[in-house]
Amino acid sequence: MIIDLREANEGSMEFAQHLMSYFIDTETLLAEIHYQRQEKTLKLESIEGLGYANFKQNYPIYILTSAFVTHAAEFFSYTLQHFDRAAIIGRKTMGVSSLSQEFVINEWLTLKLPVALPINPITKSNWEGEGVIPDIDVDTKRSFETAYQHARNLIR
Repeated sequence: MIIDLREANEGSMEFAQHLMSYFIDTETLLAEIHYQRQEKTLKLESIEGLGYANFKQNYPIYILTSAFVTHAAEFFSYTLQHFDRAAIIGRKTMGVSSLSQEFVINEWLTLKLPVALPINPITKSNWEGEGVIPDIDVDTKRSFETAYQHARNLIR
């Protein structure tokens, strides 16, 4: 399976959690979201009943990335990479892991401020500032062909 995230930015952590639940065993901790000011932690786990049991678990997954991938797409890529469920092909992502909240100041001004950070249960860290490092670093334009060739080589 090839998942193309080369132009993905922003997005919903909950949607990424939903998608990962097809690839990672039910009720597995995907991340702890640490809210900085509230001293609160939210645990994101893979969701039960979405289809994990119906997916073949030994097939390869390739995720295509670029330097423009941010937020939830990075969460999805980083998590599947560190659970050894996917190989990342393309370029290092932007490195924006902080979750933001919008504050409306007035009708002309809205501030978007970081309020929380996700922490991966395997690495005990995240991709902030560093990005998701690809397993195979290739030009973004060649990443699909590279993933396709790797997938074909596995079935030969």
